[in-house]
Amino acid sequence: MRLALSGKRKICFIDSSLPKPDLILDPALAESWQCTNDIITTWLLNAISKDIAASVIYAGSAALLWQDLETRFSQSNAPRIFELKRSLMSLTQGSFSVSQYFAKLKILWEELNNFKPLVSCSCGGVKPIQVSLDQEYVMLLLMGLNENLANVRS
Repeated sequence: MRLALSGKRKICFIDSSLPKPDLILDPALAESWQCTNDIITTWLLNAISKDIAASVIYAGSAALLWQDLETRFSQSNAPRIFELKRSLMSLTQGSFSVSQYFAKLKILWEELNNFKPLVSCSCGGVKPIQVSLDQEYVMLLLMGLNENLANVRS
């Protein structure tokens, strides 16, 4: 469902990155925001069962509705995260070409990152964390290369 929301930029109503505008300062924008929020709320309510919809119908916004549903129904991803990390740590090039090995590593890495996305900010505080993650990714790649590529590691 989250993918469908992000496809049409509806996700900004769900994650509150598009706050409700001040009605006094810009009535037209506030009306447009409310109309879009109502459409997304209706879409969410239609996407879930009638029993669940009845319990969240009075949420004040699409973001509050989504937070309620997420709190109620989100499951722990710890077992999948464990499996992904174990697969990443044990993956080696073996009989794969370097490009095949890289593709397998990248798929696992990206799936793992979907479970723990970085927070976005405009202050630049996330950049050092991203640099560290990128270095970890490169280390995993190098550690799994076959011995005949030892010169690449150095």
